[in-house]
Amino acid sequence: MRKKKVKQQTAHSTQSLFKPAPFLKRVLAWMIDSCIILPVVALVGFVLAGLGKLILLTGWVNEAESFVFTEWLAHQPWFLCGLAMAFCGYFVWFWCRDRQTPGMSKAGILIVTKEGEPISSGQALVRLATSACGLSNLMVLFDKEKQGFQDYWANTQIIDEKAGD
Repeated sequence: MRKKKVKQQTAHSTQSLFKPAPFLKRVLAWMIDSCIILPVVALVGFVLAGLGKLILLTGWVNEAESFVFTEWLAHQPWFLCGLAMAFCGYFVWFWCRDRQTPGMSKAGILIVTKEGEPISSGQALVRLATSACGLSNLMVLFDKEKQGFQDYWANTQIIDEKAGD
């Protein structure tokens, strides 16, 4: 999609001159993305559960009399990593490729570095690790720069898309 750099008005300013995204736009984006990512993660879970059934059918795992498949599956590192990769992959892919997830696109907001460049995959992972499943966006309500906790840690900012044109 858009790969152009978002222009700043002055290079000497220490404070961002981009228009920060309002809290309600962030919440809207979070809600839309939740409606997209939850079915995706569920689908990945079903595929991985099928793989788990295949593992049991091959006899690689001995089933005890009190064996419960869902309990066994929930304790398998490969299953949990697969779900986490689907979840994280969604955000890292869209943030690094398009500077916005589908939810952010509908809400009209972008994620960029402080310089207005697309974020790196490392920054995207830092944002995910420090976002507390979106709860750290509550900080936007009280922060004078209208940034969430994860924005400070990843050196990113969520801006209003109209301000970047």
